[in-house]
Amino acid sequence: MYTSEEISTLYSFLKQTSEGNLRKMLVQGRLSETHFSLLMKTVRHCPEAEFVTHFQNGTFPKIKLNAGEIAVKEHVWSISVGGFISMGLLQKQSAAA
Repeated sequence: MYTSEEISTLYSFLKQTSEGNLRKMLVQGRLSETHFSLLMKTVRHCPEAEFVTHFQNGTFPKIKLNAGEIAVKEHVWSISVGGFISMGLLQKQSAAA
């Protein structure tokens, strides 16, 4: 599990980097445009502490979602973490941790 500090650093990066650049970095492989859209909605609508809580619990704030986002909601966090790891934004966690 990631620490609150690691998630806060990630949140700051996501919040301060333009969506266009983030899209170019992250939308690839399993992380689709729909996953990215839901992730960014969460970043835009949550203060940092709330984002950390949602990230750690695999939940989302009460925000309006389109049909595509509803369909991928269940796996967004796990797929996003994979994208963050591949881009070096998070470190891979060991199975024993």
